[in-house]
Amino acid sequence: MKITLDIEYGKHGLPLIQPDAKAKLLAQKHGNEFTIKGNKEGLLFLAKSLASLAYMPELLENEGYHLHLDDLYSLNNQGIEFVLAIE
Repeated sequence: MKITLDIEYGKHGLPLIQPDAKAKLLAQKHGNEFTIKGNKEGLLFLAKSLASLAYMPELLENEGYHLHLDDLYSLNNQGIEFVLAIE
């Protein structure tokens, strides 16, 4: 099986990604274990978000670009900040 993720970038190099209306993601912390659960749409959105960070233009990589999946997309209601960042 081969899977392709299509990610568009805007004129300033930022990814143009939006979750499907059915997307659900849940971040949970139990002791020293961190779990991410989601339905198909939520996990695909997470995959696109991670891939978009990996292929950001070098200029933005140096600025420490990050995505707040909790605040921006309201995908996690457990009170845990859900941030993806690139170093």
